[in-house]
Amino acid sequence: MRKLIEKRPNSNKWYLCFYNPNKNGTPKRFRTATPFEHNQQKQAEQYAQKIFAQCIIEQNTRDIFADITFNEALQEYIAWKPRSAKDIGQLNMIAKVIGNKDLKTINRKDYNKLITQWRGKNNKNTSINRKLDLLKAVLNFAKNNEYISSFSKINKLPTIKEKLSYRYTETDIQTLLSQMTGEYTFLIDPFLFAYRTGLRMSNIQGLTKQHIHQTLNGWEMRFRPNEMKSKRAFSLALTSLTKEIIDRNWHSDTDYIFKGYGGKQSLGNFKNSFNTIRKQAGIINPKKGRLAEFRDLRGTRASYLAEKGVDVYNLMKFMDWTSIEIAQRYIETYAHNRRSILEKIDTETDTIINTCNADNVSYNDDLAR
Repeated sequence: MRKLIEKRPNSNKWYLCFYNPNKNGTPKRFRTATPFEHNQQKQAEQYAQKIFAQCIIEQNTRDIFADITFNEALQEYIAWKPRSAKDIGQLNMIAKVIGNKDLKTINRKDYNKLITQWRGKNNKNTSINRKLDLLKAVLNFAKNNEYISSFSKINKLPTIKEKLSYRYTETDIQTLLSQMTGEYTFLIDPFLFAYRTGLRMSNIQGLTKQHIHQTLNGWEMRFRPNEMKSKRAFSLALTSLTKEIIDRNWHSDTDYIFKGYGGKQSLGNFKNSFNTIRKQAGIINPKKGRLAEFRDLRGTRASYLAEKGVDVYNLMKFMDWTSIEIAQRYIETYAHNRRSILEKIDTETDTIINTCNADNVSYNDDLAR
């Protein structure tokens, strides 16, 4: 039996070392580590014989002798861009399905195999799409590093996006605030500020004194393009209520408006703290069947403005949306309030009409006579 394994310098593992035995294949050398250490030579030889026989009998050489496999590209990708523990878990699951397959041979059949497994675990299309994004990121990394020239297009699964966020009721707001006691009192003012302005969590976290400006028309907040999701400069007037929140959080020892847990100089990431609060409050978003989120404060603000008759253009500006269609959804949802708005306007102008026709008679009747 030919020698199929060898020792490598600076390694305590046996390495497979042989050329492609498939006559129809490319005569390429195969060198990769085995799971066995130097004191396990017999097991390493048996392992190598099994791989070698598989290459001959099944002619399964394409992936084994690949320039780079999916697993190898994955490890390089993780080293290049560290991911969260959750993402690592998802990537490892993908690796179990695709494994040591040649990057050049990955196609839609592999995607469908993954989707089938995820569906078997009752994953929704939105969850599956997020996992496909991770796979796409690895393949894009391989493409950018010229390991592959291209890869089969990854089509996202269709999803039904909720048109509107959950709208917190006044009772919901009071319930959440009642849970912000003790070590969680630092959340009260950031929460109220988000409720009154509709700002995103990132803007609340990064709000500093430099964002606050006094103009001829009053106080306002100004954000640079790189601070906004829309990538546009954004300004929002401060009302008396929001200015009051700013004033009581104006500290001499930090540039940040809102301090964090335990008096930290900045608010920082407070997701875990808010998660505790919302679990204690137990407010469920019926559309999603799960706890309402901090981002729903933004939707609450938008729906309130639409309900009060703010026009679609101004609503888009107030909420820093790039598409007028989003604002239109809120406007259409609260269209039933337009009648009350018109009634209010007519009531305010009623004195002018009565002055012109104090006797409340028909002008047409006068013309007829």
